[in-house]
Amino acid sequence: MVTVGVTGGIGSGKSHLCRVWETMGAEVVYADPLAKELMVSDSGLKQAITDRFGPKSYLKNGSLNREWLAAEAFGKGRSAELNSLVHPAVNRAVLRKMEDAKAAGSALFVEEAALLLLGGRPRGFDYILVVTAPVQMRIRRVTDRDGWTPSEVEDRISTQQSDEEMIRMADLVLENDSDVNTFEERAKALFRVLT
Repeated sequence: MVTVGVTGGIGSGKSHLCRVWETMGAEVVYADPLAKELMVSDSGLKQAITDRFGPKSYLKNGSLNREWLAAEAFGKGRSAELNSLVHPAVNRAVLRKMEDAKAAGSALFVEEAALLLLGGRPRGFDYILVVTAPVQMRIRRVTDRDGWTPSEVEDRISTQQSDEEMIRMADLVLENDSDVNTFEERAKALFRVLT
């Protein structure tokens, strides 16, 4: 089984690539939804978040108090602190899913994660792939997709690792600088090379 970590900045097309690969048979784990799930289902992680950020982190029904926690973590410059709790839990869950995929005979296992390279190159992957796209295209995609203003997208981009930083740790780079069909063809061609 070939294992690939896929990353890239907001609006680069990394999730789109992974959806294409899923249709071709890849087993894909999306780190962001997995993190959100673990923050409510993993009792050890819940306790760690509560200990560090306080009981207001969760509502009475046990669900995550997203608005409050986001204000605490991102509004007060504590996002690295929150990530230091969540990332190890996500990594453990991804490794379990990787083992399950291997046991099931999957040809390609993929983790899609915006913060994949934040702490350096992670272990356990045969390849790290960075999806890149020109900044103006990324801004347009996110404003169209999520309804953000261009300045909101620019603010998010400014807080993320640069393409250059990510590329230094990558094995593969896929440019998403054209139309959707061209990008999908590039994604399919790369899938065939990897498998």
